[in-house]
Amino acid sequence: MDFSQFFSDVLATVIGAGLALWGPIWLDRKTHSRDEMAKDREKQKRAGQVLSLISQELQFNSDALRAIDDNVQSTYRQTRVETWQALSDGGELKPIDDPELLGLISTAYANISHFAILYNKFFDMKFFPKKNAYDALKDILRNHAMKAKEDSSIAVNIALGEISKKLPKHANKSAD
Repeated sequence: MDFSQFFSDVLATVIGAGLALWGPIWLDRKTHSRDEMAKDREKQKRAGQVLSLISQELQFNSDALRAIDDNVQSTYRQTRVETWQALSDGGELKPIDDPELLGLISTAYANISHFAILYNKFFDMKFFPKKNAYDALKDILRNHAMKAKEDSSIAVNIALGEISKKLPKHANKSAD
């Protein structure tokens, strides 16, 4: 065996071993990268769907709050928090990687819940007077309900504005 034959055999072995070793590693990295991109697109799509559902419910609440006039007692409108509760309790908010947005949404729902409690108490006092016969307390409760309504409207509008800024981003990423 001469040196040139030996050298070409060694070189072929090294190249073959290199390809056998690095080829699958490269292929695995490429596949892993593609899978991560698919997971990221799915996560963005899910985040967009979740934000869309929350936005619809907040819009419903915004409409309900606008329908309630300063007299409070002339209009009864129910607010909704069921979608928020189901999504937050079920862990469906994980795809939304924006703690500030989640904080704004959470604040809006806290204000809505606070208003709903005061609003329902006021109606109980108004329509079941034997149960609670204190007119002064009714006025205080009405004033607190109106303040909570204003706070809720502000928080809902802020949350809706931030969601609308995020939704196009999520929609564009999910369309790719």
